[in-house]
Amino acid sequence: YRDSGKISFNTLIIGSGKRAQEIYEEIVKSEDLKSWKVLAYVPVGAEVAEWPKGMRALGTVWNLHKVIRRCRIEQVVVALEADEYT
Repeated sequence: YRDSGKISFNTLIIGSGKRAQEIYEEIVKSEDLKSWKVLAYVPVGAEVAEWPKGMRALGTVWNLHKVIRRCRIEQVVVALEADEYT
C-alpha cells in the first residue's frame, strides 16, 4: 500500500490476548517494522487484552478470508495464547 510516497503493508493480528497486545506494541515501537500498518485484530478465545483507542476487532476466525479481502490485508500476524492452539 502506498500512502504519501511511503510504502506500508496492511497488517492484521490474529489473537486478542496478552500475547497479541505485546506483539502489537513491538510492531508499533520497532524502527524495523515501521512499514507494517496494523489495521485491526481478529479476536480468538475469551480473553481480550486492552487495545489502544482506535484499534478495532474485525470479524472472527470463521470469516477471516472476508476480512482479509475487504481490508486489503497483506500480512497476517498470528499471536495466539497457549490455550488457543487447540
